Formats: sequence, structure tokens, C-alpha cells
Amino acid sequence: YKNFIYIDLLYTGILTLLFLYVAFLFFSKKKTFVMFFVISIVVFCLYSLWFFIMSLSFGLISVFDGDMLILIAPLFWLLVWVPYVLVSKRVKSTFINE
Repeated sequence: YKNFIYIDLLYTGILTLLFLYVAFLFFSKKKTFVMFFVISIVVFCLYSLWFFIMSLSFGLISVFDGDMLILIAPLFWLLVWVPYVLVSKRVKSTFINE
């Protein structure tokens, strides 16, 4: 149980740094924003899946109590925003800075 907390803190720290970098790229309108945005969403989905499985195994959450939102929100981002960012002409014309 203690290792779960340490690994969770490590993942949370890494995700925080990654999302801060993605925010910097977004506001700077850098070309690399799209790639790092997709990477950050995929990593966040994997983290959410890991967190959900570990929380279930420790009995911290229940599938029947509405805790499935831990998985639904990241999947929404993955299924809606990632394709939009990859295909949109508006995104391609906005993020042009080297």
C-alpha cells in the first residue's frame, strides 16, 4: 500500500510537469504542441487506468459507486480532443512557431 502512494506521487509529479510544458507550448503556439498534447493525453489515460486498477485492488473505490468517471474523463479527451488536434486545419494554422 505504501508503494502505491509513492508511485502515485511520482506519476502525479511527472504528469504535472508534462502538462505545464504542454501549457507553455500552447501559449507559445509552438509546432511541437500537437505532439506533446497527444503524448500527455495518452500518458494520462494510461495513468488513469493504472490508478483505477490499483484502487480497485486495494478496495479504495467500487465500480458500482460512480467511480468509473476516473476512466471516462480521460477517454473523452483521448477520443474527442486528440483526433481534433491531429486533423484540424485551425490547429495547424495556429501552432506555427518554431
